[in-house]
Amino acid sequence: MSIKKYKQRNKETKKQRNKEIKKQRKEFESHGEKETRQYAAGFVKKLNGGEILILEGELGSGKSTFVRGLGKALGIKKTMRSPTFTLMNVYKISGKSKIKNFIHVDAYRLCSVQDLRNIGLFEYIGNKDTVIAIEWGEKLKSLFKKLDLILIKFKHGESESCRLIIN
Repeated sequence: MSIKKYKQRNKETKKQRNKEIKKQRKEFESHGEKETRQYAAGFVKKLNGGEILILEGELGSGKSTFVRGLGKALGIKKTMRSPTFTLMNVYKISGKSKIKNFIHVDAYRLCSVQDLRNIGLFEYIGNKDTVIAIEWGEKLKSLFKKLDLILIKFKHGESESCRLIIN
């Protein structure tokens, strides 16, 4: 699906849904992987499908742990690995959820629209039964400037196990 069609089809629904999420913007302090996964599980309840999550933060700041928490809460049973080398992992979700696909992208080595096409991401953008999480998404924000994105920032906290999640 083209970005133009995506914008037209989902403009009103997407704006309203993302307004709701943005209204609830807050900062969460996690003291370990378990808390980060639990926070992600709570975040899943706000998702309806069609969202693109941009995960921004330094190496080791909790982005992958958050994504694994999202996946588990969505019902993904198999081990979720970071797509560092595959660039994109597609997880099918079965059950009664209206979300049927969870797409996990590692954009660290991606630079262009062509890179996104090459990995097949455009096949999923705009699908109402799909949630897309893009780690290192800050590198691609300019490519998605016409889309309504949900930005989630991750920062190292004061102690080694502490992380701040700002959404």
